[in-house]
Amino acid sequence: MSSNAVERAQATDLKEYKAFFKEIKERILASQVKAALAVNHELINLYWEIGSKIHLKQKDEGWGAKTIENLAKDLKSTFPEMKGFSLTNIKYMVQFAREYPEFAISQQVVGQIPWGHNILLLQKLETLQDRIWYAHKTIEHGWSRSVLLHWLDSDLHKREGKAITNFQNTLPSPQSDLAHQTLKDPYCFDFLTLRDKHDEQELESGLLDHVQKFLLELGAGFSFVGRQIHLSIGDQDFYIDLLFYHLKGATMLATLQRLGVIPSFSRPGVSNDNPYSESFFRTLKYAPKYPENPFENLKEARDWVLSFVKWYNEEHLHSSIKFVTPSKRHQGLDEEILAKRHLVYQEAKRKNPHRWSKETRNWQMINEVLL
Repeated sequence: MSSNAVERAQATDLKEYKAFFKEIKERILASQVKAALAVNHELINLYWEIGSKIHLKQKDEGWGAKTIENLAKDLKSTFPEMKGFSLTNIKYMVQFAREYPEFAISQQVVGQIPWGHNILLLQKLETLQDRIWYAHKTIEHGWSRSVLLHWLDSDLHKREGKAITNFQNTLPSPQSDLAHQTLKDPYCFDFLTLRDKHDEQELESGLLDHVQKFLLELGAGFSFVGRQIHLSIGDQDFYIDLLFYHLKGATMLATLQRLGVIPSFSRPGVSNDNPYSESFFRTLKYAPKYPENPFENLKEARDWVLSFVKWYNEEHLHSSIKFVTPSKRHQGLDEEILAKRHLVYQEAKRKNPHRWSKETRNWQMINEVLL
């Protein structure tokens, strides 16, 4: 057999192997998604059942807030590895059961999206029809929680209409954001008590096994406080993976206070050699109505952040993309806008050539933007 024939045979074998490997990989990913969805479906059913039973106790036996609080404490004590039994989350279970009284009908849809997605639908929407519509869209397009929140805030259902036609009850693509979030959903991991096998948990355990070395890597002055520290902010629960306390920073603040030096709230507490933080802070300072004083409460802070995001995306003319808004850029309208600007500048130069010693400004669209 000639060398060319051998090379062709090897190339064919390699091509067939790649195709076979791709097929196996896709099969594994699809099976992972199926398994994750099955766990998620069972978890959603459990939450609905718990919420439904509590709701009945409230109606029939007059259960009050204190009883539910005691129930949350007992469940957390019995299942310490599960995060789903906080008081806030149990209240969501009750609300979930109230909003879906005919759960056997609704579970086909809401049982396919993670619990965090379902909480968003409860928080943002008033009607069952709207919630089912967004759940269908989430499965259809594989939306992550942040993408779902974006479309909820933009009232997508009012623009597209609420009719659900020809919806295919298919699994989300293994490559979709929804599939990834379902696979890594902490509620599912805790439900299966497999949390300690999760990648992030392995990282925590590894760090704790070598905590002395890790503290030295952080730098002098850090003290380890604990892991999975629970924070309840408003109606949401958060868990800090690893919490450290910087003793020198606290000492400096105490010294400033003792000397009567009032800390400034005009800028975030970041190092001035961090270019990303400095750039972000500069953008914040240029935002309209930048707060001169600390926020009074969490809602005020969240409202301002939402207004900043709207200003930044819809009104802010970004210099790095030739002074168009990020929103126009993402909509693909920047090329037309810049082309019109170029014509305006060319016409101005034609009418007043003595004012232009060189070429007009370059309004060529920038393909890539680097921070």
